[in-house]
Amino acid sequence: MILPLGIRLGFSLPRTASARTWEVEINPRLKDHGSAIIQRILRHELAHLVSVYRAGRRRIAAHGPEWRAA
Repeated sequence: MILPLGIRLGFSLPRTASARTWEVEINPRLKDHGSAIIQRILRHELAHLVSVYRAGRRRIAAHGPEWRAA
């Protein structure tokens, strides 16, 4: 799976993951918090994409058991 990294400008959430485009977007302001935080956020958002992929058409809770298993 390829995860292109998009960057949003302006005021936005610190990060988002889209199962439609399979992209993770990170607010550029997070670069000031160091690479450990960015890596943690990427793992968190990747877990969302993996859980949605595994669930297929089933709807799942954002931080439910499927997400925790990813």
